[in-house]
Amino acid sequence: MRIGEMRCMGVQVWPPQWSSSNQAVKQEAILTDVRTIIGTDLLRIDVDHNGIPHLGILLAEKGSRDSLYHKLKENVGIRVAEIPDLEVEVDQEAAGLRAVG
Repeated sequence: MRIGEMRCMGVQVWPPQWSSSNQAVKQEAILTDVRTIIGTDLLRIDVDHNGIPHLGILLAEKGSRDSLYHKLKENVGIRVAEIPDLEVEVDQEAAGLRAVG
């Protein structure tokens, strides 16, 4: 399933909640790191835009969090605009996920 099609508890997984409202950050920034937020269903993604760090928060249920984390970690260095098209292997029933649309 593409990251851009994923939903978690009725909420679209991508795009994340950004620390910046700057549209350029949302498209041109480069993914620099991914971390799990211990004790939550959240992932933190760190991005860089023109040397300025920004962060985003993604909601990901237990059944999809590890796959999503590893896919993002494998793709550190890509543009944020490319992330929605990344494919993630998930057990849709276990994860409670469904495609948008």
